[in-house]
Amino acid sequence: MAPSNASESTKPGCQSRCGNLEIPYPFGIGSNCSQNQYFNINCNTSFNPPKPFLSYTLSYFEVVNISETQIYVKNSKAQQSMACYGNKTQNSTIYMNFLDSPYTLSDANQFTSIGCDDLAMVQQSSYLTNTSNGGGCASYCSRDQNPFGVGSCPGKGCCRTSLSKGDFLHVNLFDMHSYWNRYSKLFQCSFAFIGMIGDYDKFNFSLSHLNDPTTFLKTYNKEFMGMPLVLDWSITDWSFKFMFYNCTDAPNSTGYACGKNSYCIDMDNTELGGYQCRCKKGYEGNPYLGCHG
Repeated sequence: MAPSNASESTKPGCQSRCGNLEIPYPFGIGSNCSQNQYFNINCNTSFNPPKPFLSYTLSYFEVVNISETQIYVKNSKAQQSMACYGNKTQNSTIYMNFLDSPYTLSDANQFTSIGCDDLAMVQQSSYLTNTSNGGGCASYCSRDQNPFGVGSCPGKGCCRTSLSKGDFLHVNLFDMHSYWNRYSKLFQCSFAFIGMIGDYDKFNFSLSHLNDPTTFLKTYNKEFMGMPLVLDWSITDWSFKFMFYNCTDAPNSTGYACGKNSYCIDMDNTELGGYQCRCKKGYEGNPYLGCHG
């Protein structure tokens, strides 16, 4: 028996929710309930309540919210890097590639680096705009820093930098104590995280936690590891992002996604950016299923 359609935002005959999250079309639970395989949501019932995850190439991301233009996902391992130089515990890079998907990293995200003598380098690129850029920040503490002192984020022992929209991101953490004329590293561990910008992410922490590869992350899980990643999404008709349709071409394609009483809007200022749909003025509902007056 097919699940009942409890929401007009869901394709008829399809499950409308996974746990606490409503899944609006073009997303859907199951291949016959989404616009295509890239918008398919896997509802994992081994959790209580069940948790939704992206399918296909990004199945390691849990979905925590879906908006009209963006999707908020979470995977703390994929979003963070750590290097503890004294005990050789290192995973000092973050690598994200959204090329084979309808998603791009949003500029609503930021990069946070925590440590007392570290340089974090960020490399980004975008296939859509054929651009690449780099940046970074240095997290620093004074030479005579009290090992039981308090760090602040942003501030002492913590730096942040904004991120651009793009398909590709690569982060590297570097130990800079020798370049800054220090005999030894003040604290052994350094941490970095990619997540959305928000007022809730300002916090203080004990610098002594930077000597332990586990305590810091457990103690500050909410502020540091709890930030979702924001992805922009768009409708495309393509294979491996080599064929896109914008609002000039999309209405003439067989896979045009906008329903009755809706219109198309381009999602990028280039001809390759994909599109989304909106209800016409005076109408409401899900523009991909058809709007009503």
